[in-house]
Amino acid sequence: MEATKEMEALLKRIYMPSVFYFPKALFPNLSAETKKMLMEYRFFEDIGIIKTNEDIRSLRIPTNALEIYKKDNVLEGNLFQLLEMKDRLGRESFRFLFDKYLSNVKAWIFAYKRLLENFDSCMPKTSKNKKIFFEYQCRALDDHLIKLNQKFQFNFKNTKTTNLIDVLSKHKSAFPFNKSIHHSLIRSIEKNDNEKERETKKPIKKQLLLTEKEADEFLLKTVFNVKTDHK
Repeated sequence: MEATKEMEALLKRIYMPSVFYFPKALFPNLSAETKKMLMEYRFFEDIGIIKTNEDIRSLRIPTNALEIYKKDNVLEGNLFQLLEMKDRLGRESFRFLFDKYLSNVKAWIFAYKRLLENFDSCMPKTSKNKKIFFEYQCRALDDHLIKLNQKFQFNFKNTKTTNLIDVLSKHKSAFPFNKSIHHSLIRSIEKNDNEKERETKKPIKKQLLLTEKEADEFLLKTVFNVKTDHK
């Protein structure tokens, strides 16, 4: 039980700190009124940061940006704790926990890269110097994966799906609006989840190749657990 709690703490520190933004494609089911209010809040233009203490702040305040540069040290601390756990736990117990950790690292690498790749198109009005924070967190987690492989020499291909919006929705400060808007956002997320669940029950047609658009939609579904809007 103690090892499980340790691992849960390590999993959180994979994504704390992180920078993020909300692509409009993640919320296709919002009402016109809610969209208007969100635009007034600059919801889709702002960049947020999840701090190491789980607090969430906006990068409109420049000093908050310094938080992201703690990421290398946080991940290095995770590595040392994993090595300590390996020495303390039995082979099978550690392997089970390590596989869970590794799958989360890979999933966050996937999510980080999607945020970086779509930064220019999703954040056209945002100062381009903020893009370096997304480049940095990608590089930090890529380096962490290399170090994990050096220390533990794994051969692990499966990748667990991580729902970034689900993580953020647990933090009230990520949605600093009145209750009506907050509930609209959560309902939109839930509706997307329900649509995805219905789609998974449909027969899957085999395809040899995916178009670029289909690939983007697949990534949105698997990483962010949402369905894109075709309207």
